[in-house]
Amino acid sequence: KARRDATGTAKFWWLFCVAGLLFTSALPVKADIMFFTDQSGQRPAAWATATAGDNFTNVSFEGLGGPYGGPDPWVSPLTVDGVTFTGTDGRLFVRTWNPSFLYGAPCCLPPSSGWPTDSHISVTLPAGVTAVGWDFGNFYEPGGVTVVFSDGETSTDADFFGFVGFTSVDPITSFEIFSAGIPTVSNFSYATVPEPSALLFLLSQLVGLGLGLGLRQLHRKPQ
Repeated sequence: KARRDATGTAKFWWLFCVAGLLFTSALPVKADIMFFTDQSGQRPAAWATATAGDNFTNVSFEGLGGPYGGPDPWVSPLTVDGVTFTGTDGRLFVRTWNPSFLYGAPCCLPPSSGWPTDSHISVTLPAGVTAVGWDFGNFYEPGGVTVVFSDGETSTDADFFGFVGFTSVDPITSFEIFSAGIPTVSNFSYATVPEPSALLFLLSQLVGLGLGLGLRQLHRKPQ
């Protein structure tokens, strides 16, 4: 009888573990990369929902530019709050404004043959970053924003300026910001998007406990 009771208890714990795993697999997850834009310059409601609870680090370019109205200092590459920015051909500048912003310029201002179509700012992120947002603008040429991620995925919004942001399930290590003119970046922020880690941790502990108790019951000698 004791052996039957132990076997019944072990079966219960095995079923509990299976149910826990099924529940865990049913938890909602974000798409690989979710891209957000808003021409009002405000953070859109969908972005606020997708990043609710995230702990953002705000990257400020204040104090890095020259005096207002003076020449903009050449700062490429620039590392601020763990993020490294590099401009086109290694050229990146900070403009003192409200707020101050970065822009990636071509080799000459202005170039004799017209503005290049591949002006960009490269961004290298700290480890584990899965949410980024910034205000995007353009110098000299109309045109939208194109973001090329380190995994090769590309997102584009034509004829655009304003807020740009994205979230990703997997950490993004770097990306590039392209525009038809000269791209500008201000109000840059980043965060590690929390997965439902607390719940997953609890479930994993319960599953582990269930497996341990089940095995102990199976191997317990009958009294």
